[in-house]
Amino acid sequence: MSIKSRMSLDVRRLVYIAVLTALVFVVQLIPIRPGGMSLAVFTLAIIVIGAALCGVGASAWLGLVFGIAVMVLPETALFWSYSWAGTLITVLLKGLLAGIASGAIYKLLERINRYIAVIAAAVIAPIVNSGIFFIGCMIFFQGYFATFAAEASVNVATFVIVFVIGINFLIELAVSAVFAPVVYRIINIKKKA
Repeated sequence: MSIKSRMSLDVRRLVYIAVLTALVFVVQLIPIRPGGMSLAVFTLAIIVIGAALCGVGASAWLGLVFGIAVMVLPETALFWSYSWAGTLITVLLKGLLAGIASGAIYKLLERINRYIAVIAAAVIAPIVNSGIFFIGCMIFFQGYFATFAAEASVNVATFVIVFVIGINFLIELAVSAVFAPVVYRIINIKKKA
């Protein structure tokens, strides 16, 4: 590969990462809710696109950007007021690890089948994101959720899984799984270019 071709690929990769970074911020921070659903549910799918187009480093970066965007959301203010360190660690780690996991699983399966790789990456991203959030809640915010759990007559872990993570996780998983074929087509177009 010539130096000019290599530079062209590097520039293209930087453009992809820049556009996807902007998209992560837009869908996370702009409060557009078509049909009552936040556009933020598409963030993990954007991270999967980054994993497929640009690799693990890009998806890790996009996951970190996702975490940074979540930190400034009004919904995160309650967590900040309870434990700033717990919020910082949980929010950044869940985004970063979701990006790394989706990028790694895509890279691992890409040689076998890109379609399967996209689906696996799209499924693993919300699992890791919600799993790390659950662990963070159990470590840093168990006291915060204890009162709510007692009112609901369940233990804290059940309360967090059912009432805090549940619906959001299912929506993120469904959106990622449905969006995976679109991601696959984008990747095929890119690979042919």
